Order: sequence, then C-alpha cells, then structure tokens
Amino acid sequence: MSILPENLPPTLADTSPVANGIALTREPLAFFTRLAREAGNFAHYVLSDRVVYFVNDPRLVRQILITHENSFAKWAFNESFRVIFGKGLIGSHGELHRKMRKIAHPPMQPSQLGRYVDVIVELTQRQLSSWRAQPRNDFAYT
Repeated sequence: MSILPENLPPTLADTSPVANGIALTREPLAFFTRLAREAGNFAHYVLSDRVVYFVNDPRLVRQILITHENSFAKWAFNESFRVIFGKGLIGSHGELHRKMRKIAHPPMQPSQLGRYVDVIVELTQRQLSSWRAQPRNDFAYT
C-alpha cells in the first residue's frame, strides 16, 4: 500500500531526500529542531527509500511508545537516533523497551525529579559552556 502525498503530514519546504540524509548525518538535532519549527509536531520527511514520521507531541509519543507500542517500528532504521539516544529506553522497542521502562519509571516520578535538579543544572551549564559562541544557520540543509 502506498501513501499518497496529500495524506502525509507536513514536511520541510524546498528539501529533498538527499538533503535530509545529509542533515541527519551532520547535525540531527538541528534537523529535527527545524522540522518541528517549520512543519510542526507531527510531520514527515523523506529519505532515499522511505517516508519517516516525526512525532514531537507528548500525547502522540505516549500513544506510540506505550499504548500502541506493537503497531509502530521505532528508530530501528535510523542510525541518527542511535547516535543521539543510543540503545536505551528511547531507542529500543518490544521487550527491551518494556524492561527499560520498568527500570526508569520509579526515579522519573514527579516526586523524585527534585532530587536531580542540581545535577541537571550543573551538566546543562557544563554543556553550554563547551559550545562555541557563534551564530547558527539551521537553514544550511535546504
């Protein structure tokens, strides 16, 4: 079954499968930031051999990762996600994902998150100070 272009969610204007692949390889976070900003929280992009859906809405993410987990193939096709997320909770699916959710669930409860504030702030400040202070051009891959 093929998906007609008019049935797809929005995508970036003036791009191509090759440009998308280059952007994902070089700067995946910039690509996804631009995709969310320009196409919205439910969008798509095309790579050489497939249409890929981008989901950046918490309710939809919950449905995909938890409610209807077995209906979706998640990230197995995309090395860019593995570079960013590794093979942990976000980058896994099936039985491995369920096991990792059970492990991650207790410390991620709202009542527990306050314990991590100092560490989160310190690591964020360390990362920010390591970045070069120069203007960014997120439109470089169009």
